[in-house]
Amino acid sequence: MKISTLILDWRKSLTRSTKRGRKWWKLPARLALVRFFAAFGLDRINVWLFLAGMEGARRPRRLTVLCLDRQNFSKDIEQLRRLTEMDWLTLRHRYFGAAQAPFTPERLQQQMFHFGQTGADVEKARRRAEQLFRRWIRALRRRGIGAVMSANSDYWQDEALRRACQDEVFPFLVLSREHYITAAKRDERVTRYRAASFKYLGRAVAVFGPQTVETMLTAEVCRPDQIRVTGAPRLDQWRNLAHPLQPEKLAVLISFARPQYGAPACSHDVAKAFAAVAARCPDPDFRFVIKCKNEEDRGLVRAQLAGGLSESVQLVLGANLLELLSTARVVIGFNSLALLESLLGPAAVIVPCWKDAADDPANWMLDPGDLLTQRCISFASDVSDFTQRLYQAIDRAQPEEETGRLELLRRYFHYPAAGSCSAEVAQFAREAMEQ
Repeated sequence: MKISTLILDWRKSLTRSTKRGRKWWKLPARLALVRFFAAFGLDRINVWLFLAGMEGARRPRRLTVLCLDRQNFSKDIEQLRRLTEMDWLTLRHRYFGAAQAPFTPERLQQQMFHFGQTGADVEKARRRAEQLFRRWIRALRRRGIGAVMSANSDYWQDEALRRACQDEVFPFLVLSREHYITAAKRDERVTRYRAASFKYLGRAVAVFGPQTVETMLTAEVCRPDQIRVTGAPRLDQWRNLAHPLQPEKLAVLISFARPQYGAPACSHDVAKAFAAVAARCPDPDFRFVIKCKNEEDRGLVRAQLAGGLSESVQLVLGANLLELLSTARVVIGFNSLALLESLLGPAAVIVPCWKDAADDPANWMLDPGDLLTQRCISFASDVSDFTQRLYQAIDRAQPEEETGRLELLRRYFHYPAAGSCSAEVAQFAREAMEQ
C-alpha cells in the first residue's frame, strides 16, 4: 500500500471524525492510524493503540475476558456485565482487519475460506500477523486479562490471533452470534465448512442452541468437548420483565428483504401490504415500524415500497429491539432470530407463508404444519390473508396468552428455567481459562 494512500486515508478519517463532533482519536481516525503503522511494521505502536482502544472497567481479583465487539454481540456483552461476577472488557473487532489488511493477500481476507490458503505470500502474512498478536497477548497477560472472546469461529481477521493464542497458551473463546436454525442454512454451512477445510483452532465455542452444535460437529469444525450450549445472554433481559396489561399501539415488521432470509418476493408483498394498512389506519396514534438490519437492508425496503413509503411508516436502524418487541401489539417477520425473541413478549406474531416463503420446507424456521407452532404463530397464506390478520392483531388490545410460546422458543434457543444464559457463558469461560 502506497504511503500517499495511507496518509490520505487517515486525513479523510480525521475529517469525518471532526465533522461528526468526535475528537481526533476516535474510531475512524484510529483505525486509519492502525493501517498506517501496520504497513510499516510498527507493531509496538499498534499494540498500544489496541490497549488504548479497550473499553470497560476491570476490578481487582476478578476474572477478566476481552470481547472483540461488533454489531449485535454488544447485546450479549451488556448482559454478561450486568449479571455475572466477571469483568468483560471490549475492543472493536474492526481493529483486527485494519492491522492486517495492508500486508494480507486478498484471498486470505474472506470468512472461512482463508483457512486452506497456501503459498509463500500467505505464510509471510500469517507470520507477520502472528508476531503482532503474540506481542499483544503478552501485554494482555500483564494487565490481568485471562482470555479473548470473539463473536464467530471463522472470521479471517481472527485466524492469526487464534494461532498466536495457541503458541502463547492463551484462551481464544467464541460466543457464536450465528445460529443455524433452518435445515437449508445448516446444510449450506456444512457444505461451506467442508469446501474450505476449515478447522477451529481456538480453545472452546459457546453457542445458542443444539442446531449449531449439530452443524459444527457434522462439518468436523471442532471436537465435541470444545463446544457447549449456553444460550444467548441477550435473552436474559426478558427475565422478570412484566408484560404490559395493554400493548402499545405499535406494529413492527422485522425486515426480511435481504436474500439471505430466502424470501425476497414475499418480503416485497409484505412491505407493500404493511405500508398500505398503515396508510389506511384510522387511528393517528398507531405506529407502524419496519426494523431494518443495516443501511443495505433499509435501501432494499425503500426500493420495495417505491413511492409507497409515507410518514405513516417508520424505517428504523439501531432501535432498541427489546423496547419494540416488549411493547408491540403485533410483530411480523420470517426466518429471523428476533422473531423468535418476540415470543417472550406480548405481541401477536404473524409469519407470511406464500411465494418463496412457502416453496421449500428446508428453508422454514417455523413449520406451519406443527401443532405447537400453530398455537403460537399466525401464518398468512397470501396478501389478503396477511392484511386481514394484521387488522385483527391491531384491533386486539390484550396481550397474547403464553400458550406454549416459551416451549416453542426453547426448541431453538437454550433458555434455562433457573439462572441465566449469562451465568452459563461465564461458567463456560471460567472453565476454559482453567484448562
